[in-house]
Amino acid sequence: APTKFTDGVVSVTVLLAEDLDQSFVLRRIGEPLQVDVQLLADLKALGIVPGANVTIRLVANRVEIAKFGSTEFESLAEADAAHLFVERQ
Repeated sequence: APTKFTDGVVSVTVLLAEDLDQSFVLRRIGEPLQVDVQLLADLKALGIVPGANVTIRLVANRVEIAKFGSTEFESLAEADAAHLFVERQ
């Protein structure tokens, strides 16, 4: 059977606060974010690329994501963060 885009991954916006005390692997960046060249460059500069271990936190209705072990987070609106798909470690 063909593999679906969401097989084995979840959007970061469906994670609950209690899920966030762990690291995740960023697996996919959805197409709506791929057209945002500046955002992709910012994520790449922080090491937030598919395959990277990442930390996620929720702050004031925004989703913050960082490469695991880093203190530099990228802050995203929930509508944008919905297009980041992670796999639990």
